[in-house]
Amino acid sequence: MNPESRIKLLRSLEEIRIFEQNNPNPKTRLVYHWIGLIFTWIVLASVIMSYDIKEKALFLVIATIPN
Repeated sequence: MNPESRIKLLRSLEEIRIFEQNNPNPKTRLVYHWIGLIFTWIVLASVIMSYDIKEKALFLVIATIPN
């Protein structure tokens, strides 16, 4: 690992640590996670729905797969 990427990794880990210190409540982190997940699915769904029927059918199949 070269020094530049190591410094970037350490900086990002430090930012995560500072964020977790400022938000120690795990429920808060879970809420942020779910908000991000829902937002991602909304964006993904809007992109897929802008295509034709075949892609819409594929999206419906993917959306019904259980986790």
